[in-house]
Amino acid sequence: MNHYNSLVIVKDALTAVPASKGAKGDKQLHMVVHVVSSRGKHYIIEMQSQRHIIFDERVLFYACGTFAQQLSEKELSDKNWYTNLKTVIALNVLDYDSNRVRGLTLSGTVDNPLKDGDFIKHYKLTDKASGQEIDHLQLVQVELPRAVTIDKPLFPPKVDFDIQDWWVSILKYTILYNSEMVEEWYNKGAMPEVIYMALRRLYLPDWNPRDRDAYKVGLVDKDAFALTLEVSKASGVKEGIKRVARTMKESGVSVETIAQFTGLSVDAIGLL
Repeated sequence: MNHYNSLVIVKDALTAVPASKGAKGDKQLHMVVHVVSSRGKHYIIEMQSQRHIIFDERVLFYACGTFAQQLSEKELSDKNWYTNLKTVIALNVLDYDSNRVRGLTLSGTVDNPLKDGDFIKHYKLTDKASGQEIDHLQLVQVELPRAVTIDKPLFPPKVDFDIQDWWVSILKYTILYNSEMVEEWYNKGAMPEVIYMALRRLYLPDWNPRDRDAYKVGLVDKDAFALTLEVSKASGVKEGIKRVARTMKESGVSVETIAQFTGLSVDAIGLL
């Protein structure tokens, strides 16, 4: 029985969004997927398997960059250029529960728990006094581990699934979908075309060898780091970060990547 592959990021598949230069002008900044809808809205889509330091600010940076660079020179030459601006939405699919794995931001530690049953965070610019919203720049974060409901299980699929149910189901339970199930549901008209196409893209035997290898490495890293994070929570934030860095180092992860993931200096990592 052939199973479908769970979703991961393949580094070689990244697309520069926006195509901006780093501080020295020699490095591009990358996100995963940049989609422009038929109505002109921009969607910046990224997936993360573990919590990253300063993650929210980085996502906001990419979204702001896309919003600021969405117009061509010809459009900017129009005196009413601003009427051509379209909404930019950063969509993050996260394989962690922010209630359990707190993150660090530029302003300190994040501790804003979601209510029971909630698994989506939706950020907009909102005026505190009037409640007025500016929705041209939005961040949407879907926390897959929290997407479990007693009233409406997301696997196996049901005939009353709406499109959001389908997407969350395949994002969370992809590996449980097998080829026979997918073909049966699609052939009897119970599976939307877009969901069928997404599952076909995840069919592991159709992947090229390079992507299959990257996927397997990603699974090993994800399991090792998630375990270390769980164990380290009881030891305090600083000691926990050191434990994560030590585990990554022992797993053969580069010092530069460890520094980016943990926020520790290269010298500090060398002493671990």
